[in-house]
Amino acid sequence: MKNRVLVVDGLDGSVLDRIPVGARPWSVAFTQDGSAAYVTNANDDTVSVIDTRSRRVLKTISVAGIPTGISRLGSEMWVTSNVSSTVSVIDTAQRDVIKTIPLGISSEPVTAAFA
Repeated sequence: MKNRVLVVDGLDGSVLDRIPVGARPWSVAFTQDGSAAYVTNANDDTVSVIDTRSRRVLKTISVAGIPTGISRLGSEMWVTSNVSSTVSVIDTAQRDVIKTIPLGISSEPVTAAFA
């Protein structure tokens, strides 16, 4: 079960699929239309992009040190990285980091939330 995202039936709890991702998957966020899931992989500094229909990884994106949290804001995914004290912004159309925001020394962000 390590380094996998499980697809679970919401009615009976059965495991429908196991999708291999990076080391220590931590958090997940979905695109607005639900076509892709973005999974932070804390131990290899990556985000896996999963096609929810085929249940396959489309791309693995490198981000700063120990990504833990992820939240969607429109067409962007905001990834918080604990050790590097940064937020990486991923454009979901490009599936690439478009900017990295430094938060400063002693900041250890866990997640981002938007209202």
